[in-house]
Amino acid sequence: ALGFIAAGPWDFVGHVELPITKTDGLIARYNDRDDMVMTTFSTFQSLTVHCARCHDHKFDPISTKDYYSLQSVFAGVDRANRPYDSDPSTHRQRRALTQEKKSLQARQQELEVALTKIKNPELTALDQKIASTQQALDPDEQISSEKRSPGNGYHSNIEPKPDSTKWVQVDLGRSVALDEVRLIPARPTDFPDTPGFGFPLRFKVELATNTDFTDAIILTDQTEKDFRNPGDAPAVFSLSPAEGERAGVRGPSASRREARYVRITATRLWERTRDYVFALAELQAFSAGTNVARAATVTALDSIEAGRWSKRNLVDGHGSRAKLNDFAPSTEQRAHRRELEAELARLSTERQRLFDSLLPAEHKTESARLESRLGEITKALAALPPPQQVYAAASDFKPEGSFLPPQGMRAVHLLARGDVKQPRELVSPAGLSCVPGPDSSFNLATNHTEGDRRAALARWLTDPRNLQTRRSIVNRVWQYHFGRGLVDTPNDFGHMGSAPTHPELLDWLAFWFQENGESLKKLHRLIVTSHAYRQSSLIYDFRFSIYETNSGTRVNRKSNIVNPAELADADNRLLWRQNRTRLDAECIHDAMLAASGKLDLTMGGPSDRQFHFKDDHSPVYDYTRFDVDSPAGRRRSIYRLLVRSVPDPFMDCLDAADPSQLVARRNTTLTALQALATLNNPFVLKQCEHFAQRLQKLAPDVPGQIDHAYRLALSRPPKVEEKERLAAYASKHGLANACRVIFNSTEFMFVD
Repeated sequence: ALGFIAAGPWDFVGHVELPITKTDGLIARYNDRDDMVMTTFSTFQSLTVHCARCHDHKFDPISTKDYYSLQSVFAGVDRANRPYDSDPSTHRQRRALTQEKKSLQARQQELEVALTKIKNPELTALDQKIASTQQALDPDEQISSEKRSPGNGYHSNIEPKPDSTKWVQVDLGRSVALDEVRLIPARPTDFPDTPGFGFPLRFKVELATNTDFTDAIILTDQTEKDFRNPGDAPAVFSLSPAEGERAGVRGPSASRREARYVRITATRLWERTRDYVFALAELQAFSAGTNVARAATVTALDSIEAGRWSKRNLVDGHGSRAKLNDFAPSTEQRAHRRELEAELARLSTERQRLFDSLLPAEHKTESARLESRLGEITKALAALPPPQQVYAAASDFKPEGSFLPPQGMRAVHLLARGDVKQPRELVSPAGLSCVPGPDSSFNLATNHTEGDRRAALARWLTDPRNLQTRRSIVNRVWQYHFGRGLVDTPNDFGHMGSAPTHPELLDWLAFWFQENGESLKKLHRLIVTSHAYRQSSLIYDFRFSIYETNSGTRVNRKSNIVNPAELADADNRLLWRQNRTRLDAECIHDAMLAASGKLDLTMGGPSDRQFHFKDDHSPVYDYTRFDVDSPAGRRRSIYRLLVRSVPDPFMDCLDAADPSQLVARRNTTLTALQALATLNNPFVLKQCEHFAQRLQKLAPDVPGQIDHAYRLALSRPPKVEEKERLAAYASKHGLANACRVIFNSTEFMFVD
């Protein structure tokens, strides 16, 4: 169920790059819940609840309040990767430990809130001194807000893995005696506010006078271990060892020397949103107190040249948000700054000592106990086997940009005309008031959890009094066997849907299904053993007609007489005969694999890509370059990775469901393209070869191989004439081509 409601379209920009506090981000959340509500109720109730989003349903008795009450059910979940343990014992342990951890962390937050209420005149005086000292430090940060930045800075191409090498370098135009190099971290304005955006985890800074860097010296080497993200603070690397130490340089520093080229090479990139990048707002190189890198020539291994990102923005004199000063602080200014930093550290230590003395003893004891227990839980969780990851509905997951786990249930308002800018009253989770039988009110406790809401909906859907769920189920099973449901619109039993052809039968099946333990197996057995299912699909009534010739001779001759039912019900809505149905695309695909002996019956695991994939700004999905004989090509169709925007041409030709839409009933067509596909597709040809190899192992002679081919592919022995004709064909054109004929036969493709 958790995977089912998460299988819909995903708005990456609306969820990850836009916070819920912005209009577009809020719209994305409402759209996401709309998809969950629509999918759930179209599937289990066969009702178009989503039509009541902007106004009361025009045709069915579904109110706007009903709709937003259903949205409220899903207000606490998102679609995300979540841990999953296949072992029930491990799952129970992890769940218990995780719940205890959350409870303890919540208590820690309560204690932290209580700490903020501790007041004391001496503590207040220290806070004022710390604030004034911090304010005195700010002017030395060299950032001026007098002019907005025209760009974000430099941004490399996006990579799927972190351990990719990227470099960018600045040509100062001539050799200059450098004092220090400053790397200003990016903080883009067109991305969720992220200080330190794109700053590499591992990198090195080199200086050289030649373009080939044969005489390069390493200013700093941070490639051995991860460098702490500097956030908004510039990373300063000085060529003076003494100055470098005072400026917080990490790694070896070189002596002051002349250089023309400054290169930053990133060897481990920063994680953005499931991908990795290298970005900087500005590079400054100071000589005699002046930034000589301003407006210099910038080259890079690669870069994004779009929007607010460009190589030239690396030396435009601006950070991502404001203008920078082009003059380095003097020696006196540096000394004054060190004094302020030392004073700030002293005041902070004194404040902590005073604050600790004001803490109640019981607060200290509880804090220590919480810290100790949290440490034990962390160790216990680390000792458990690592969990698998599953993409499903989740309320607790790793934050990603603006995509954050909900803190409890999000508030859902009834929106006038469906407009997020026109919220009305707050709504509570509830079922549909128009469905007879179950109580639509969930009556949840005040302190209920997110899971309680979905559990209440599940109980409402499965309530024995909710016959709508049973009608929807039996109608879909009937559609599976007959190609068409008793209601021809399985996702819409409302006024705009089709009326049932046999309403009494639909109700009887719903009650029968409920009375027989809601067993789908029993329902299938009931249908396939019924007289309606076991009818012939023939339209014509074959009889012998007797007539006289001119000579007076009486002759018996077989003729096709149209069944009277054909004239009354040509579309067979009343089921006077069986519907002749073709196998769906997935069944044809898997049946060929099964006949050839190559079907991989492995259950579970990740999906397999049956296409060649190239990751780019516009991803490439090439089905022609996929090796159809690879292990991925032998998996059951249910394990194919579906690309909504680029469907598999072979499966699409055979009327596979459109993965970008909720498909209630598949279209079934008969076209020349299907015949060409099943004759010439590389997958079909390869399975014909494997089928022939399998038959050659089962029988030494061609007639015996044909006999096995019929039994494996058509589940019957061949007739004498069929055997003779196909054996002759195989002898002339090869056994693989004979298998090709069988795969393209009507008997293989259709359920008779």
